[in-house]
Amino acid sequence: MINVENTEENRRRYRELLFTTPNLNRHVSGVIMFEESTQHNTEDGMNFIKLLNSQGIVAGIKVDKG
Repeated sequence: MINVENTEENRRRYRELLFTTPNLNRHVSGVIMFEESTQHNTEDGMNFIKLLNSQGIVAGIKVDKG
């Protein structure tokens, strides 16, 4: 609907936008991620899990298949 292709890179960029929101930790204490997201880094090279943890946000992983 917004004419953005559903690619791994676009998903990574969108999550980076969310995870780098200023003061995110004021409103979010935990994030459940797909395995794909746990392997992604910001453009600066910081792993998403480390980024979230540095803000005091707990990162979890979705483990079911459906």
